[in-house]
Amino acid sequence: MINADSFCREVVALSDAELGQSAADLAAEVVALAVSQGARVAVAESLTGGLLAAELVAVSGASAVVTGAVVAYDTRIKASVLGVCRKRLLQTGPVDWQIAAEMAQGVVRLMRGDGDACDVDRVDDTGDVYRTVGGGVAGAHGEGTSLLGIATTGVAGPAVDWQSGAEPGLFYVGFCAPNRAESVRFYVPGERNRVRKTAVFAGLVVLKRLLQLESCAA
Repeated sequence: MINADSFCREVVALSDAELGQSAADLAAEVVALAVSQGARVAVAESLTGGLLAAELVAVSGASAVVTGAVVAYDTRIKASVLGVCRKRLLQTGPVDWQIAAEMAQGVVRLMRGDGDACDVDRVDDTGDVYRTVGGGVAGAHGEGTSLLGIATTGVAGPAVDWQSGAEPGLFYVGFCAPNRAESVRFYVPGERNRVRKTAVFAGLVVLKRLLQLESCAA
């Protein structure tokens, strides 16, 4: 998909001003690509706290692309709202590749009204058991319109994450496209705000690449 190590080296060389401008330019490219493909985007954020969604909606015409966003900062919200597997959260904490992927998957299901994202048998309010399927979410948001999910989770710092022991600067960008959900690991040490800005930039890079791959597959 993308070379995370190469990405990290490139980002470290950018000044804060260049990072911000690059994110604005990338967001415009993402919105233009999504419009051209008839795709929409759902966003789930933890360490970026809404910055990724804000970058996208700052672009004129974003209403045709952004379906909605969830800031799941508290670990409990990742489970209760996005449907991330509670067992996995207890085992790994929130800074984990699978958690990132499930966050992206969960926000897509949430925006489509399809229930939660954990790949286990569940019992609904009527007592009926149903099965949710791991991996990406097949289908569309509206006829002929793909709904893609993007998510961020990680450690902005300055302290080590108490739940996972992860070092500041470590973060994951999860994504969900039709029939698959995955994540990309990044490590970019630095001051707290810089880590968060870098995670936004990374989310946009992944989203752009995802749209390009979906276009090639169409």
